[in-house]
Amino acid sequence: PSPFIKITDQLPPNTVVVRVHSFSINYADCCIRWGLYESANKFVGWPIVPGFDIAGIVEQVADTKDDNDDDAAAAAPATSSGLKVGDLVYGATFFGAYSTRVLVPCNQLRKVPQGLTLSQAASLPTACLTALYTLY
Repeated sequence: PSPFIKITDQLPPNTVVVRVHSFSINYADCCIRWGLYESANKFVGWPIVPGFDIAGIVEQVADTKDDNDDDAAAAAPATSSGLKVGDLVYGATFFGAYSTRVLVPCNQLRKVPQGLTLSQAASLPTACLTALYTLY
């Protein structure tokens, strides 16, 4: 799904809106700004909001309840991955991390481990893994 929607729209299944607290800056973001990142041109086009790594708070959850399930209707909305409004999460987007809010598929997010700040968690997905992969 596109990371650019109106917040009032119904969310695609298994997605959440994250209010971005922190994001990391990577070499790929520079390539996007230079116009050299091919998938940015192919999948998003211009104008584009750069950024991949985020950390923030889940602000909205896709409706996953079954209309025939009264118990689910009474429960607080949560995704099939267990994410719910108010969870602190980090992960990767497909562009758009420099936004205040971004739509992210749940499988691209994880809950922030206890003891990490949101800023520290935002450095994990691309920046940390890039450094790790260079060691192998």
